[in-house]
Amino acid sequence: MSALTRDLKSLARLLDDARAALRISDLQRIGQLSPKLLALIQRIEDYPPAALGDDETSIGEEIADSARRNQRLIAAALEGLRNAQELLVRARLPSRHETYARDGARQKIDSAPVSLERRA
Repeated sequence: MSALTRDLKSLARLLDDARAALRISDLQRIGQLSPKLLALIQRIEDYPPAALGDDETSIGEEIADSARRNQRLIAAALEGLRNAQELLVRARLPSRHETYARDGARQKIDSAPVSLERRA
């Protein structure tokens, strides 16, 4: 097994580890994996193109699929964070309601701002 093949298989394992960490929102583990992934990618980029054979090409396709899956998970996590942030902003704003009085005039009903309680 060539050094390039070993590095590609290591990259595939690290991407799988990152996917598992993303699925359970383990930010600490993702932070630990990131420098390893970057270093390994830089090392792989230093190999000459002639070092790529059929084995390395098939492993590379698996790595590309893993990277795309991780990218989708990251995008979904970011969208979830944006949605949660938007809900928190809306929950903190005082809500105002309107109704009509007996004479048909509009009447505003104001409510107090909602306070959010943080639970462990």
